[in-house]
Amino acid sequence: MKAIFFDLDGTLGAHGQGSGAFLVKAREELQAKFPQRSFGEPRDFLMSYRSINNHSWGAWVKKELLLPVEGVKVHIWREQLKKFGVPDEQAAALAEELNAAMLTEHPDDWQPAPGVQDVLKWAKEQGVKLLVLSNGAEEAQVPKLQAHGLLDYFDHLVFSQSIGYSKPDPLYFEHALTLAGCAAEDVVMIGDSFTHDIEPADFLGMRRVWIFEDAPILGLPDDNSVAELRDVPVRLAASLA
Repeated sequence: MKAIFFDLDGTLGAHGQGSGAFLVKAREELQAKFPQRSFGEPRDFLMSYRSINNHSWGAWVKKELLLPVEGVKVHIWREQLKKFGVPDEQAAALAEELNAAMLTEHPDDWQPAPGVQDVLKWAKEQGVKLLVLSNGAEEAQVPKLQAHGLLDYFDHLVFSQSIGYSKPDPLYFEHALTLAGCAAEDVVMIGDSFTHDIEPADFLGMRRVWIFEDAPILGLPDDNSVAELRDVPVRLAASLA
């Protein structure tokens, strides 16, 4: 192991919104409201929301989705509802309601993950390079790291807006590998998004640890996953032994 790549949002910290408990409750309420439609199992509903969320913010960063921040959040809910068969005219109003409820129950304030300082200190002690990989805008992401004393742990910060590629594009990861100065097999990718972090890491031959935030509800999906960031050192020690 010569480098560790950390995703930022959802891994090193998270905004208050998007909790699994809220999504499960929303699914139950939608199923009751539309009994003739199927909203799938809780896992299906959660994974769909996560996927649409990641895709939408990626499109926003690349200026393919020209909406204000609050508009993106409503768009995510609208696409989620349409995916499960809610007619567009109903989905539009419901998306506004669900986004408002989510913001009320889970305010959109970024907080570091429990134990993040300990994990980063442990990572530094391994003598490897540490990189942040984020599709977020640099002007929004760097202040988060600065405000919580995390910035100085990292050797490089890789932001999609700055390099012209975004996760999960292999060119994005190749750029990060060049900065780290090592091959894919010498890197561990740590992230919460299957499509943006885990799948490309598997494709490129990196080791990886999936931060699966819905583990309390759905259980862990595989042996290379953890429920929380602070569980990473133990998991990595076991996999690298």
